[in-house]
Amino acid sequence: MAIYYVPGEAGWNDNGTLGSVAQLRLKLETSYHAAANRSTLTVTMQARAPRYAGRFQLLNNALVELNGSTLFSGGGSASFDYYVDFAADSAWHDLTDGTSGQTCRWTATVDHAADGRATAAFSVTARLYYSESYFMTFYGLSGSQALDETRTFSLSISAGTGSTVTVLRNGTALSNGAVLSYGDRLTVNFAAQSGYTLLTHTLNGASFSSGGTHTVTGAVTVAATAVRKTYTLTVSAGAGSTVMVLRDGTALPDGAVITHGDTLTVRFAAQAGYELLTHTLNGASFPSGGTHTVSGAVAVAATARRLGILRLDTGSAVRRYRLLLDTGSAIVPVRIFLDRGDRISEAGI
Repeated sequence: MAIYYVPGEAGWNDNGTLGSVAQLRLKLETSYHAAANRSTLTVTMQARAPRYAGRFQLLNNALVELNGSTLFSGGGSASFDYYVDFAADSAWHDLTDGTSGQTCRWTATVDHAADGRATAAFSVTARLYYSESYFMTFYGLSGSQALDETRTFSLSISAGTGSTVTVLRNGTALSNGAVLSYGDRLTVNFAAQSGYTLLTHTLNGASFSSGGTHTVTGAVTVAATAVRKTYTLTVSAGAGSTVMVLRDGTALPDGAVITHGDTLTVRFAAQAGYELLTHTLNGASFPSGGTHTVSGAVAVAATARRLGILRLDTGSAVRRYRLLLDTGSAIVPVRIFLDRGDRISEAGI
């Protein structure tokens, strides 16, 4: 609630014959309703006349207009028995309703502009009459009061998993629920956290570019959502080798889609008659049975080579034996090569 006086606390002087001996003013009690962007005014007419005492009637040609519309007209009749009682003092005295004995008040509303500005402009004609010898004249007077309000709104920030939203005002980051003022300029930044890709980034429900600016004219809601990044799994098993990649116990094929944060278990093995030569993940040696957390594309590969094999006919069956060589310091597999006359090649036994 705010209180103002039009044209000011000192009021208007009598513009008839009394001049500065008598004054009149309007007292405004205002209440601003932010949601409606509107003020409610309660208007009271007040007068003072330090040299006079007695009851002065408001004559029936009284007129009070607010922003060009009639707020009150008439007086001094049976229906409008309004008066001011003076006590030969410098105090302001309210116009009184003779029927109820209560202070006379009028109410009205004033709509504010989008930026919260409003003006209450009054024109006033009022004659206070005691007798033919004693009366006060306030004719065709005007005055106004600015009712400017700072419009405030709420900021809502929603950042889904894997996303970040930053709202800056004059370089300062604002938190969810911050109070905004009409005309504030906001800079809004959206980003995805590591391993995520932005899916949506909006301001008041409409797509909004990261780094864009917005001028506040109402409540502001900024939101972002993100999804985990996806990559491709490449599985390469050379002759004589096997590679198995498991996610949550399920084997994945070559070319499978994997998601950031997935945990993969990788197993390498050699087929019968072969030994593993290399077993790698993304080009680096990787142990069979090891686990890997996905943060990008994954390529697993293995190669193998044949082992030396001896076949022995026992008379009842042909048996296969691995050939091993004792080097003195270690026992190693033996590889067998054939001299084919024009070339020497490893035997495929």
